[in-house]
Amino acid sequence: MYAYLRGKLVDVNPEFCLLEVNGIGYKVYIPISLYANGMQISEAVLLHTSYVVREDGVKLFGFLEKGERDFFEKLLSLSGIGAKTALNLIGHLGLQELYEALQQANTPLLVRVPGVGKKTAERIIVELSDQMSKWVGNSSTKTLPTSSLATDALSALVHLGYQAAVAQKAIHKVIDKRGESLSLGELISSTLKEI
Repeated sequence: MYAYLRGKLVDVNPEFCLLEVNGIGYKVYIPISLYANGMQISEAVLLHTSYVVREDGVKLFGFLEKGERDFFEKLLSLSGIGAKTALNLIGHLGLQELYEALQQANTPLLVRVPGVGKKTAERIIVELSDQMSKWVGNSSTKTLPTSSLATDALSALVHLGYQAAVAQKAIHKVIDKRGESLSLGELISSTLKEI
């Protein structure tokens, strides 16, 4: 129904953003990686959208990249995969890491994503590993790169009550100093010292 929305960001949190388009406010659910990359209030944003109708309601999901949106819709077509799980996969891993996980049949990596069990991970690998390259090819790797480690750390710190912008700045400071060889616990504790 809606291919994309271009408008002004009015509000954002780890679950959704409010986008004003020609005086109409749209509630758009987003992957955590999009929030983690520091969307700024009042900035102009273009989101590629997916309009999902379920028994429990209608929701609009938004992504910076068309490839992410297309892969999200492909995930929804699989039996047993809901919108929340699909959004978590894209938000926690991103298309490139998902591509690598599927090519290498890396079930343990997929299982680390909230809402993904072993059977679900195996089904995704079987059904999508040979198709993944077309979505990665459509996705620009230039925009807002982030690791799943940084995204997970940001999510944890936001849940602890820290402001996302402050936490994100501190996380990047720690990663710049120490690299990404840290465990999640080490990254969070080191970040807390920087805040």
